[in-house]
Amino acid sequence: MSDNPDRIFYEEFSKRVCLRISLLLSASVLLLSSCGGVPKLPDVVEGVDIDQNPLKGIDQISKLEKDLKEIEAELKNLKPVDPLSYNDLISALPDQPSGWEAADAKGQSSNFGEFTISQASQTYKQGDKTIKVQLFDWAHHRQLYAPFVISARFSQESTEGYSKGLKIGDAFGREEYQNASKKGKLSLLVDKRFMVEVDGRNIEPQELQDWWQQVKVKNLRAKAK
Repeated sequence: MSDNPDRIFYEEFSKRVCLRISLLLSASVLLLSSCGGVPKLPDVVEGVDIDQNPLKGIDQISKLEKDLKEIEAELKNLKPVDPLSYNDLISALPDQPSGWEAADAKGQSSNFGEFTISQASQTYKQGDKTIKVQLFDWAHHRQLYAPFVISARFSQESTEGYSKGLKIGDAFGREEYQNASKKGKLSLLVDKRFMVEVDGRNIEPQELQDWWQQVKVKNLRAKAK
């Protein structure tokens, strides 16, 4: 450990902040056992990097405690619905871009006790680049939301890459990228229901969001009505 008092304080502070976040995440899981929903996130692009901005991290933690109460209130109004068919999800996958090869789309429905969800996926390749897009209909199952919402508030970046919470339009989630391997993943939750995942290899970071823009979210919303 460093002998620098400021550095010692900083290290201890970071540990406490991380512990506090873990406790809040655990609390959110307990809330989800009763009924479910997601509070509206502020109109921000990226979550707070605690290591680089610990004071702002404290502010976010304070907001999270308030958000847990909002989540609990919304949980009472969010009712599970029947998921879309996997064929409906397949229709919302990106079209094959020019210069790319696309494998056959895959889909399935799954039951987990009281849970019924559907999913679809397709893999696209161009040279050594690979993109896999997956769509999930969580069907408003409340147990899935609060931890995801809270994780979208925080970020971490280093020389090895980053893992950041973010909000794009009205969708929120996380984006991860590893510099050395050029692997990345973008996960966004749409309308408290549809999870969109873009997983890439041998790509540049911006390509994750480029592919997200190709997902036919309007199709999902139209079929969900």
